[in-house]
Amino acid sequence: MKQCTWKNCKNHAEYPQYDKNKKEWANLCVKHLMEFEDSIDSNDPQRMISTWIKMHGGANILAKACTEKAMPVIKRMIDFFNGYK
Repeated sequence: MKQCTWKNCKNHAEYPQYDKNKKEWANLCVKHLMEFEDSIDSNDPQRMISTWIKMHGGANILAKACTEKAMPVIKRMIDFFNGYK
């Protein structure tokens, strides 16, 4: 049984969300799926961004995930610029 990825939610998750590469980036319970859909329908950018962050588990979890993904790119950039010394 998977747990909802929404920040501080302990409910059972039944609704996975996938990126364009078919990689799951969130899995929501019914309550948070409806909140996600409502935020999209609202056309309020601030609400949509807030919802997107909560879907990832909160700002700290999202920041860590983004940092881990960015580290190889940052390392390549540093190596590239170190070659110009």
